[in-house]
Amino acid sequence: MLWFGREDVKEQQKKDFIKALVEFEDGCNSQSQIPDWKGFYEYRAYFIAAAGIAEFKDCDLAYAIAKQIVTWGFGYFNIEKQKWQTFDEGIEEKAKAVLAETDRKKAIAALEELIRDFQNESTRRQAAYSLGEIAEDNPTAIAALVELFRDSQSEDTRRQAAYSLGKIAEHNPTAIAALVELICGSQSEYTRRQAASSLGEIAGDNPTAIAALVELIRDSQSEYTRRQAASSLGEIAGDNPTVIAALVELIRDSQSEYTRKQAASSLGKILTKSDKMTAVVTALKNDLSDEAYKVIWHCTQTMTYPAFYQAWHSDSFPLQN
Repeated sequence: MLWFGREDVKEQQKKDFIKALVEFEDGCNSQSQIPDWKGFYEYRAYFIAAAGIAEFKDCDLAYAIAKQIVTWGFGYFNIEKQKWQTFDEGIEEKAKAVLAETDRKKAIAALEELIRDFQNESTRRQAAYSLGEIAEDNPTAIAALVELFRDSQSEDTRRQAAYSLGKIAEHNPTAIAALVELICGSQSEYTRRQAASSLGEIAGDNPTAIAALVELIRDSQSEYTRRQAASSLGEIAGDNPTVIAALVELIRDSQSEYTRKQAASSLGKILTKSDKMTAVVTALKNDLSDEAYKVIWHCTQTMTYPAFYQAWHSDSFPLQN
């Protein structure tokens, strides 16, 4: 790899070496019925070439190599047999691992083409996962994932695309808008939950994402989903009175102890970063209802964020009751 990256080595020498690697024949070809199946050392040589083009980006064979690696990793449609053809599990695993070592742009382009041109949902999910591993901040990958969950009829595939966006698309407005769209449009609570989780990873202080999560808390019938929305708000929402009010409301209204604890934890995170800590505590202290007791109890028990506990310093309120 060091040799491929050296500027004092002639380009033609590098090209010749890449060509020798991809055309290498080891005489150990298996008896597999899969077309173009190679011998063990032929695959190994090809994988070295794939890693080499990460250093030698001007190689004429770079895209063809990346595309071949994707084919070995995810399979291809066998026209003669009219079915999706896959390779040996060991070859698939190594090929997918090599994607992180080869020229990223070429690998991303090959994965994007796979997602766009084939309808095998399992394969598209795997490709989406790989994009989440190698394509941070890459606009081509982000666009492919957004298009995938708009185009696919599989909720599993849409969830995987949403998950991968949460890993690579921080602060990306296109990704955030698409995840908000998924929350509003999907009928699957699992999918909405994953979209909410991904927003918690990438949508810091984004007003559209925050509004969608607040609405999800109020709209969803699933305590799991409401809990995830509350968790994500704790990660991305700053000094936002609407969010604070929504979390207080969730603590008061939810019948789930786990949901109330998560809402209290998120409220503690937000108030610790906010200058509204004292005002919120004072408002709760002045509200002598059972619901206020519930909010205060959960917030003071969230000891990871002791600022709320410390703000609650008056002996006039019989908290122990």
